[in-house]
Amino acid sequence: MLTSHFTLTPPKKTTVVEDIVEQLTSQIQEGLMQPGDRLPAERQMMEMLNVSRASVRGALQTLAGMGFIDARVGEGTFVKAIKPHLALEMELRQMARNAQRQDRLFLLESRTVVEKGILEFAIANGTAEDCQLLQAVTDSWIEQCREGDVKLDLHDQIHITLAEMTGNPLLVLVLQTLLKALPPAIRNYGILSGDGPGDQQALSHELTIHARLTQAVIDRDLTRALVIFTEHQAQEADLIQRYYS
Repeated sequence: MLTSHFTLTPPKKTTVVEDIVEQLTSQIQEGLMQPGDRLPAERQMMEMLNVSRASVRGALQTLAGMGFIDARVGEGTFVKAIKPHLALEMELRQMARNAQRQDRLFLLESRTVVEKGILEFAIANGTAEDCQLLQAVTDSWIEQCREGDVKLDLHDQIHITLAEMTGNPLLVLVLQTLLKALPPAIRNYGILSGDGPGDQQALSHELTIHARLTQAVIDRDLTRALVIFTEHQAQEADLIQRYYS
């Protein structure tokens, strides 16, 4: 019997096959699919996911090899009872994702507190030469940033340059510490984890926000800079919620 709670969404993560596998294992882990439940037919899954037959078959083969499903000739594909060690592995993966999500939120909160102050002092103390450097760094990142390679070092240099404009070396050190608190793979997860249109849209928005923020600082407009920075942080919060939910 096909459960009425079964849902799938178009893939957005590392590869199409991996995304499908993760969605299906999540459905099983959360109890939305029980042992004995029949999966939709291949064609139906192709339509639900908007992917090719090869991607669906690759995901099903992977799940069969993991011991999650059983394909019966002439009957369909059914969920199998999860073995204890597989259930534990799935639980550990979920715990790791929850920990990453919380770390991202902690970093977001910390940067919000620190960088609002940095913006204020950067606008008050930055010289014309500082503003030229900030513009150059921002332009360099926008020119080189590509989907699949966010050039995180150039992105971070924009924020470090703002900190240096304050004239306070301790603020620079604090921000450098925050930016290195999480591995790049975790910090990038969400904006560049797949090839879906949502990722490209988020990346384009990110580039636009930094260009606008740079211009606001150069214009010495603290009110506008803080509004744009708040938008920047709101996008990060949205990505965290969407990719770790």
